[in-house]
Amino acid sequence: MKNNAMKRMSDMIEQYDICPLSTPLEYQGKTITGARRVRVPVIRDRIEAVRYAKDTFGYEVSDAVMAGVASSVLMFGAVVEDDKGVRLEAEMALPVDYLVDHLEYGEFVNLSILMGKPRPSSGSQTGTSSQPSAT
Repeated sequence: MKNNAMKRMSDMIEQYDICPLSTPLEYQGKTITGARRVRVPVIRDRIEAVRYAKDTFGYEVSDAVMAGVASSVLMFGAVVEDDKGVRLEAEMALPVDYLVDHLEYGEFVNLSILMGKPRPSSGSQTGTSSQPSAT
């Protein structure tokens, strides 16, 4: 069963740039069941996330930095699967403080995979396909 869930997550990340959450989150009365990368993280995202970590914790906490980057480049919402494919509905940005306080660490690892994905797939609906390649 666990292998099927991991395969499903991997397939959704690869094909749609969407990462389902194993444990739903509740935010502002809405249920969050997944995340979608809206753009590839850039250096400025990390710089701003380091600033957040230092301001909040007094030093650079690597997990807080990654949560800060996630808050900048991911949208969260309800994963919908139907005959049209997979998409995220009722999308919203989640504040970094919310991610730090509510996101289970295993989910954080999965979202890191989504954020680190090098380029969008053909089924992806993200804006990353219009960005030039660094090669």
